[in-house]
Amino acid sequence: MRLFVILLLLPVGLYAQRTINGVVLDSETKKPLEFVDVYTKDSYTLTNADGKFELEVERGSIHFNLIGYEKTTRDIESNSTVLDMVYMKSKFYELDEVLITNTSLSLKDFIRVGKNYPFEPYTESFFMRTLLKRNDSIIKLQDINGLIRRKQLLATGKKPRPKNNIGVHVANMRKAAIKENDIYFEMWGLAGMDKVLSSIAVSPKYFNLEANLSKNGTKNKLMFKAKSTYENLSAKGRYIIDSQDMAIEEYYFIDDRPTKEFTQKRGIKYRNVFYEVNVHFSKNKETALYYMDKAKLNVKVELYEGGNLIPIMYDASYVWFGLNLVKTDKIKENVSKTKDVLKLDYPYDEAFWNNQNFLLLTDEMKSFIKELQNSNSKNEYNTNMD
Repeated sequence: MRLFVILLLLPVGLYAQRTINGVVLDSETKKPLEFVDVYTKDSYTLTNADGKFELEVERGSIHFNLIGYEKTTRDIESNSTVLDMVYMKSKFYELDEVLITNTSLSLKDFIRVGKNYPFEPYTESFFMRTLLKRNDSIIKLQDINGLIRRKQLLATGKKPRPKNNIGVHVANMRKAAIKENDIYFEMWGLAGMDKVLSSIAVSPKYFNLEANLSKNGTKNKLMFKAKSTYENLSAKGRYIIDSQDMAIEEYYFIDDRPTKEFTQKRGIKYRNVFYEVNVHFSKNKETALYYMDKAKLNVKVELYEGGNLIPIMYDASYVWFGLNLVKTDKIKENVSKTKDVLKLDYPYDEAFWNNQNFLLLTDEMKSFIKELQNSNSKNEYNTNMD
């Protein structure tokens, strides 16, 4: 869990603060890495889906950290505003994709939930980004900043999930959307997202397990793949576990096989054809507990309207960033927890969004917003940024 320090008074010095831009890639695949912690002594941000970041710095070094990868440091050159490509290496040895059934492995041998995660109410600040694409083109974008109050983070057999587990206060929002004829499937609400992102248990009854210790022995990568007795044979994923605490630091699950059944509603039918969830947890130094640090959910939906034989493809993604714990027992709830998150409304604060570099827009998102703002027909789109 990250703790932010706000510097109210800055001494006059010899070094001018400037903005550094850069891109972080996987050293083997050369693909962009999202969720990388990028920080200096006084500044912090994250890479976006393009692997890009923007950070305010003075001098010294920039550090890069991502679960499952070796930490990397780059020195800042004087007067430089662009950093060369940053490549990060995996901490783990590569193993074969096919997992061998190992009935002796159990999650209990690697993971302890009860002592590592909060089961008492707590409040934290957060950022959340929701993006919806239709046939590979953005049609809806929404960023939310606010507070969330949880009764507990995860659930166990002895401590099941409480009803009304969360309350939410929205402090800042920006949204832009192309209007449709309300034919698209319902998106999750905030309560639904909380449930999905904290449901991270897989049963050895349905999945084969294989453990892979990191090169330095501090992490375990516990990989799983569906058995022939499980309905979704393509489902697989991994846990990355702190060997000492036996705490989950990352959960990843992917199922790229279409569901058999369609949902039918108001003249349309649709089904999921892709599902992917990635959740990171980080240990808070003060409480010694692990909290949801960042998370992403991707869903691809195949939708047929009327008698059309050509499907409409929707790609929905939710990105969650937990910021810092907030010492308060109550928050003023001001949005629905169950309502489709893209239908929530809150006024736009231009100064807030212009002055934050934590949740960077991708180039594609910038083009989408610019296209809407330059449109001559405001009846065709909906935004709170006018």
